[in-house]
Amino acid sequence: MTANWRILVRSRRLPERSWLSWLAIPFVYEIYTLIRGPIVDWYPYPFIDPRRQGYLSMSITLVVVFVGMELMAFGVYWLVTRGRDAKRRTDPSAIT
Repeated sequence: MTANWRILVRSRRLPERSWLSWLAIPFVYEIYTLIRGPIVDWYPYPFIDPRRQGYLSMSITLVVVFVGMELMAFGVYWLVTRGRDAKRRTDPSAIT
């Protein structure tokens, strides 16, 4: 499956800030969980549950998790674009 994708799918350049858009769903999910949690008296993860740790500690944890997700998203973007840039440098006829 991956081989087909690498061979048959025409590659195109990712926009420079595309990795930021990948974080929209986790961010919306965090907000949704914080709104829904008190209504149903249930939180899906302990690190999102303010009843156990308080809002300050939970907020710090969420910021750390979100920054970690940003770093991972940027890392994936960087690896993908670095591979394409390296291919372009070695093969001038490579499709961008």
